Amino acid sequence: MTYLTACTLLIAPTIVACATAPAPISTPQRPLPAPIDFDALSTLDDGFSQGRSAPDAVTAHFRPTSEDGEFDTTAAQMPDGSWLVSGYTCDREDETVCTGAVVVARGDGRLIARYEAFTAASDVLPVDMVVGYLTPTLIDVVGDGQDELVLAWVLEGDPEPMVGQQSEEFVAVLRLPELEPLFAERVGADGAGAQESCRYGLVARDDDHDGRRELYLTQDCTSAICRPGDDDGDPDGNGIDDESCPGERLQVTKKRFSL
Repeated sequence: MTYLTACTLLIAPTIVACATAPAPISTPQRPLPAPIDFDALSTLDDGFSQGRSAPDAVTAHFRPTSEDGEFDTTAAQMPDGSWLVSGYTCDREDETVCTGAVVVARGDGRLIARYEAFTAASDVLPVDMVVGYLTPTLIDVVGDGQDELVLAWVLEGDPEPMVGQQSEEFVAVLRLPELEPLFAERVGADGAGAQESCRYGLVARDDDHDGRRELYLTQDCTSAICRPGDDDGDPDGNGIDDESCPGERLQVTKKRFSL
């Protein structure tokens, strides 16, 4: 330990009083967590083993109730031995209804937590066109040394005449093991005609220097001013009035989310 000594001259020049005390210890500052660009998550090890099977008692949480239903899962085993499983279930009754979810469960099937990302009807589309991109990634988003679950998925809308179907992209950041949502937003979209299309950027960074990252979402959205078939003035027969539908609405938004 380092000591500091302070002395005071009491009677010049012969008597000097001195006191010794421990020197204050400077605590090294924790380095700021590096930014995370969510566009780069697909290049990282997602922490999940594709094709790895969790115990049957765990995957039972995803089994459909209808005989001709289907389900699919991907799993990761946590350090405490519990299982983190992401997947979807599609039941076929009068229509096909698909549910995308994440569960944390013990190996014997005891449920610890469940997060339902979406429920989507698919009476006209193949199942894989509804839920095809449910993607989990384990990464420390907050910057506290503990991994969160980042879940991304795309939902396809019902087809519309002349323009097809709009897809919407969602991202959720979930605290483990309780699967508490720290962030869950519709971030992007891809459509035609009057359907909205949104490009987005999502970055986690520590701008306020408190040792924790915040999420910054930027969206650049456009949509046509009218829908195909709204008017009769359609000389080229493409379903769009050439005089009244030439423009687009444009909206750019920026949002900050504390984690």
